[in-house]
Amino acid sequence: MSWLDEGADVRSTSLTEEFTIDLYRETYQDRFIPLFVVESSGRLRVVTDKADIPADCKIISLIKSDNI
Repeated sequence: MSWLDEGADVRSTSLTEEFTIDLYRETYQDRFIPLFVVESSGRLRVVTDKADIPADCKIISLIKSDNI
């Protein structure tokens, strides 16, 4: 069964100096799959490597809820 079949959502979150990618990873742990990044320039980019996510961007991910 896929994450979407299990009720996961696609969510967009702004990463900032206060809410960094490290805090995002800590919050969602193994419950997220990063799909896209919208860079501060407006450029949409497919995430191919979780390590390659800029600090000041919007991340679009597939996220499982806590109770799935």
